[in-house]
Amino acid sequence: MMDMFATYGKYRYDGKVVLDIGVDFGLSPAFFLYQGASKVIAYSPERQKNWLKDPRIEWHREYWHGQLHQADVLKIDCEGCEYQRPVDFYFPYPEALIAIHDLGDKRFREYFEALSKKCVLVYQIENEYMFYWKKGDKTDWREIYEKN
Repeated sequence: MMDMFATYGKYRYDGKVVLDIGVDFGLSPAFFLYQGASKVIAYSPERQKNWLKDPRIEWHREYWHGQLHQADVLKIDCEGCEYQRPVDFYFPYPEALIAIHDLGDKRFREYFEALSKKCVLVYQIENEYMFYWKKGDKTDWREIYEKN
């Protein structure tokens, strides 16, 4: 878990709206707010604790089924629900952290190949691979990532 927050912490969220798909018990929405996000749209069927009652979090206490939301940053880490939409669905967001999970089927290989062409692989542990994408020239933001 700490490795993920170290990865999330490489980017700037000041004043941004974050669409957070797969929040588990709510630690990532709290993290994004702490890092300066103005709002977090959070998807998780889990019941979060009372300390996470914050008017800047828009809770959707359900599984994400591919709904679109207006957001500056997309973070998706939902143990397989990333395959609800075609991989190109994620690229209209200005910035994205996209986790894909190797569930032993062909979807993983298709997504991995597509994301590898447009994104930087920033995290991998066991069957989870996290990619970072930002609109613009790949070379420009790859340099930004490597500096941080």
